[in-house]
Amino acid sequence: MFLQTTPAPIIARKRIYTLTGMISFVSATILIDTLILSTAAILVWAIGSILMLSIAPFLTFATIILVPAFILAVKVGMMVFDVETTPES
Repeated sequence: MFLQTTPAPIIARKRIYTLTGMISFVSATILIDTLILSTAAILVWAIGSILMLSIAPFLTFATIILVPAFILAVKVGMMVFDVETTPES
């Protein structure tokens, strides 16, 4: 009567490293990370300018915004690498 589902077994699959996959990985990472980091930098510059922050508050604000942006950029790079080297793709 009820739909019975069983979780799929986790199978360790070997990653596929090809030249086109690595070129796609580098290209996608550069594109997406450039967009993330440039948006964060423009956000810091715009808000810092509007609020007329001096150097110490500006650096604090920049750190608060840019550190998570760099972490996000690394996570995106890791996700793109996983997608490009998965045998199913």
